[in-house]
Amino acid sequence: MGAGQDGVVGHGMPNFHCGGTLSLGLRTFLYGQTLLTLTPGGFRDKGVVANFWDIARHYRMTSLLATPTTAAALLAVPGASSEGHCITDFHCGGSTVPLALVRAFHDRFGIWLRENWGMTEVHGTMTGHPGGDREPRVGSAGVPLPHVRVKAVEVDENNAVVRECAPRERGLLVFGTDTVTPGYLAPAPQAELFVQGLGEGRRWASTGDLGTVDEDGYVWIFGRAKDLIIRGGHNIDPVPVEEAVAAHPAVHLAAAIGRPDPLKGELPIAYVQLLEGASADPAELLEFCRTRIQERASVPVEIIVVGQMPLTPVGKISKPALRRDIVERVAGAVAADVLGDSARFQVAVDHSGRRPVAVLTIDQRGDGEEQALRNAFAGYEFGIEIRTAAVAD
Repeated sequence: MGAGQDGVVGHGMPNFHCGGTLSLGLRTFLYGQTLLTLTPGGFRDKGVVANFWDIARHYRMTSLLATPTTAAALLAVPGASSEGHCITDFHCGGSTVPLALVRAFHDRFGIWLRENWGMTEVHGTMTGHPGGDREPRVGSAGVPLPHVRVKAVEVDENNAVVRECAPRERGLLVFGTDTVTPGYLAPAPQAELFVQGLGEGRRWASTGDLGTVDEDGYVWIFGRAKDLIIRGGHNIDPVPVEEAVAAHPAVHLAAAIGRPDPLKGELPIAYVQLLEGASADPAELLEFCRTRIQERASVPVEIIVVGQMPLTPVGKISKPALRRDIVERVAGAVAADVLGDSARFQVAVDHSGRRPVAVLTIDQRGDGEEQALRNAFAGYEFGIEIRTAAVAD
């Protein structure tokens, strides 16, 4: 994975993250490589993205690690040329790498994005693709690194393993390695992290990801279990939806989540950030999706175009932020329908508990309005809290 002593490692990940501290920082010290720090802002610095290939050529960068959103940003820079670069290993992690991005990046720059997979709870990376010029097994997260075991399993409500899944059978991905954390400071999450019943003389921890392990040991990830969109009891994987939307030539980033619905529980929608200077309206994008998503229930019922996709400090798309936004949008629409005037209230979303709560602050309540609001929100899975705005003396 690019560990030669003559390597120059491009370091654009935050140092509070395992990717920056361990996968990049510590390993360059261990192998005597050169660590090239891409400004304190890393890939969050627009200047680094805009001038990336000039920097790579000047310092003869050979290896780097970034998120899929960073790779997409590099691909979106108009007129950028990678000619003369020395990069042999471009590792991509933090979230699933869209297949279209892997192909397009190679077609334009001649570099394969090599997806890897890791967690803070294992102190770094768990899987990766062998280096060199060979095409990676596109769509997979690679094979487990030395001393790491990965299995797909079925677990019961107590997080105990019911059975191990067959090769290519989808299940909960768990890992066992000497570097898995002994636990969290807070005791509550322990039961969710550790799975029981596998043994083999090691601790086994849940990744929270759904996926498979094929006959050759390659790991395939289909998304977070908590990211599944559950439409009337039917599980919808957001990744194929995101792949379909992202294939549109005007789309820069896409994320699919569930929109709260009083009858179905959730309905699939997609948030989209367009390429700079590109244009596409939601109706066009919806029609584009319908021609590419075979399963009718998975077709988004709405596409929301945003100016800037919310990102985590590491550069991953923040789906919790999108879930807060859609709850706020839905709650606002329901309240406006009941109260008849959106200027009469404000909406905020409280995500501190086990389920989100829409907090409505109303200027003045008319007779029967509070009960009418509670009736209107009765079918939704998020909670509702109704407050009256304080009146100044």
